[in-house]
Amino acid sequence: MQDSGSRAHIQSPHPVRSWVYLGIVVVIAIAVGVGIWWAAKVTVDQQVSVANSPQPIIPTASTATPQVTADALYTGYDHIWEIAFLPSKEMLFTERKGVLHIVKDGKPVELARISDVRAKGEGGLLGLAVDPSFVSNRYIYTCFNSTQGAQMIHVV
Repeated sequence: MQDSGSRAHIQSPHPVRSWVYLGIVVVIAIAVGVGIWWAAKVTVDQQVSVANSPQPIIPTASTATPQVTADALYTGYDHIWEIAFLPSKEMLFTERKGVLHIVKDGKPVELARISDVRAKGEGGLLGLAVDPSFVSNRYIYTCFNSTQGAQMIHVV
């Protein structure tokens, strides 16, 4: 009979075999970990090698400096500042003094005039953007310095 405060100790019939199994599991786990580490290292090394490789040079027909000319398409406007294009490929442009133009059939036409634009120094009708949903909502956004002393955004 056993005393209530004592514990019975059961000994495995093959204690050495348990340690061998544990050792095998540990060796397999280490081998798998090393294999995963090696595969990851090889992958990273290949990606770094590709990223660091010289990019192919596209051959050109000439090494001469290109000659560029600039022609004024529209003259007589006060500081054309911003250009944007409608989905129809028509060009919009702003004049710093507060006028928005659209080019129709190759000729600029005044589309809107914003009366409270402060066109001094670097101020004036400066920003122009066509709404991504312009085809359905017909919004064009402008940004300008106001004669009222604050920057405002108008929808034209």
